[in-house]
Amino acid sequence: MILIYSHKTTPRVRYIFKHIFTRILLIPIKFTTKVEDFVAYNGPKMTYTKTPFGNEFFVKSNDLLFEQGVNDMEIIIQKWDEIACFFNAGPKSSIPYDIFAASFYLISRYEEYLPHVKDKHGRYTAEQSLAFKYRFLEKPVVDIWAYKLLKAFKEKFPDYEYKKRSYEFISTVDIDNAYAYKYKSLVRSIGGFLNDLVHVKLFNIWYRFAVVFNIKKDPFDTFVDIIISQFISTLAAKSIKEKMLENFNEIKFKVENFEKLSVIQIKNLGLSLNKAKSIKAVISWLEMRSMKNFFNLTQAEREKSLLKIFGIGPWSVDMFEMFCIRNKNIFSYGDAALRQAMIQLKMVDKDATQEQFENYAEKWGPYKTHACLHLWEMIES
Repeated sequence: MILIYSHKTTPRVRYIFKHIFTRILLIPIKFTTKVEDFVAYNGPKMTYTKTPFGNEFFVKSNDLLFEQGVNDMEIIIQKWDEIACFFNAGPKSSIPYDIFAASFYLISRYEEYLPHVKDKHGRYTAEQSLAFKYRFLEKPVVDIWAYKLLKAFKEKFPDYEYKKRSYEFISTVDIDNAYAYKYKSLVRSIGGFLNDLVHVKLFNIWYRFAVVFNIKKDPFDTFVDIIISQFISTLAAKSIKEKMLENFNEIKFKVENFEKLSVIQIKNLGLSLNKAKSIKAVISWLEMRSMKNFFNLTQAEREKSLLKIFGIGPWSVDMFEMFCIRNKNIFSYGDAALRQAMIQLKMVDKDATQEQFENYAEKWGPYKTHACLHLWEMIES
């Protein structure tokens, strides 16, 4: 156990110290505000306050963890070795930055409570954040800082037994059923037709008929196509798809092609490990729940459901809307080829923001999907 002295233990102090020491570093801690208890303790200990008592492990505290409410403050980003950090702690501190205050600032999303310009959906945009501006948005800086702290602790207390974290990947998915219309019993299929007929859902009647009699794909048949196409060119995706279909001796992908394969076996078909995991996650998602009403959900509801699947992000959802739902009004900012085409045609500047791309695409409504098809064709040709 590590004893931590601070002149005041606020809820903010308790929260962030427990997050860094207990959750990340697996080190139990105890707080004290009494100097005599701190001095009498013979085990590993540190002070988190303005000045050290002597030569103990000391981190000079920023005022952030002792304040109430939200206050605007000047943040100066500097480098701690190779990683960005802030709240400089001065020369007397055992580590050069107050990572506890800095971690709280980031984890609590403190900056989102300060005045800012919202996007058209009323959200705080990533472009306004410190992490985006100083290019550490995709780095787990809090964990990196924590392990730098651990390194300093090991140098100060080499005899203390530190636990090592172990990790395990567990993919959990919340899904109903593999198909919306296919592979249902005769009674359920007839019942579905009659229900759509009674409620005058003429488009559903056509779609159900087309899927059952193999005129159109089931809404979920293209998941594998979408996953294969993630982050690679159209030509590369086409080549991988053709080889996989040849391996299965099929003309289109089926759930049964993959359900008995392990993640490694799917990977060996020519996919990355994450894409193989995504396919297994999709299969689990499809088999665990009944999604007969999925097609009738709103676009926002479908997106919320699909984003729960491992490896399915906004781009994949957009492709699903375009090619499965046949939504005619989709623009996918996440598609690099679309952005490249728009820049080449001087629709936007090369440094344009997501908002500027999306604002320009509004001109194409309600047929944004058709515009995207033309842009893709331009890039491919």
